[in-house]
Amino acid sequence: MNKKDGFILGKITKPFRYSGELILWMDVDSAGPYKGIKLIWLEMRKQLVPYSILKLKPHKDRFVVQLEGVNTEDDARGLCGKDVYLPIEQLPELKENKFYFHEIIGYQVEDSNFGKVGIITGVNDSTAQALFEID
Repeated sequence: MNKKDGFILGKITKPFRYSGELILWMDVDSAGPYKGIKLIWLEMRKQLVPYSILKLKPHKDRFVVQLEGVNTEDDARGLCGKDVYLPIEQLPELKENKFYFHEIIGYQVEDSNFGKVGIITGVNDSTAQALFEID
């Protein structure tokens, strides 16, 4: 899978215990649609690498995940801070007038008073309020 074919589900934040388990933070409104995932991709050296999920269980406001091939605390530490990706096809369908940010890239922005403003090239969601990047 390539980055353009996926979305960031969340991040591996830290090891959990000493058996290679990890804490997974999901950057979603509702984790319900993702409780049954069996495969995730982590970015390693600018490429996405698939990891099979052996165990995924809720833990406070996050999840404990056990990945195949990650059996020690050192293995787990090597994955901390990595973004977790899933294919875009696994995004839940939205209802009514809602949209995902990747769906509006390329849309024309038009102001009711001043006319055409430009084309949406990205969305900056690192601030308190998401901002459209317009060319």
